Amino acid sequence: MKKLLIPLVAIVCVGCETTSTTPTASAAVNTAVSNAYAPPSATLGDMRSQALAAHPEWSPEVQQWVKEGRLGPGMTTEAVQAAWGTAAKKTKDTAQGLVKEEWTYSYPKDPNVYQLHFENGKLVTWSQDKK
Repeated sequence: MKKLLIPLVAIVCVGCETTSTTPTASAAVNTAVSNAYAPPSATLGDMRSQALAAHPEWSPEVQQWVKEGRLGPGMTTEAVQAAWGTAAKKTKDTAQGLVKEEWTYSYPKDPNVYQLHFENGKLVTWSQDKK
């Protein structure tokens, strides 16, 4: 009986340990590369699918970025919105024919703030900072 009890206890402990170490969505965000984060959401997934169907002219690379919720240089504002959803804050400035926009994304369970910079509707840079 003792020989059977020891393996059973080990199995229960292994199961408990596995369950307790499963990363949460926010832990995954903390370890993700700044240009690979996208909040999990069925609505966002639907929006991505609809945008991809509406924009077959997007390059295969941009289509893949949108599907994966990633960013890449040269993405249009529409492609970024399809990939990441609506920004929490947007600012826009026009000077000498150059339209500059800054979009800010912030998520409740993510300790970071993401800032995206566009020129004439194309993504040029993005950064990640702590809140």
